[in-house]
Amino acid sequence: AAQAARAELSIQALEVPAGSAIFHHQDVWHGSGPNKSATRARRALGVHLLRADVQFRVMPPPDYIYGRYVLGEGNPVVSETFFPISYSAIGARSSLALRYAA
Repeated sequence: AAQAARAELSIQALEVPAGSAIFHHQDVWHGSGPNKSATRARRALGVHLLRADVQFRVMPPPDYIYGRYVLGEGNPVVSETFFPISYSAIGARSSLALRYAA
């Protein structure tokens, strides 16, 4: 099965001009080559959008990226302190997000 999946994998290069932005699904494998500039740092901003009903998995615990946001061992709650609700199906925003939208 792994070989069949690998056979369907295709790598596509995408040249992105300086100052541009890209958006992709979380399951898209992505990366970049080394920064070849000796004088300019590469900067990036990552934004993760989650459904309001999402929870952390308990076993196995979240990895090093999301594990820092767990509010106690075995607690699946995704705290709005770290992931504010900016939109819901009924058009409501959370009180935390409303403070920043005003």
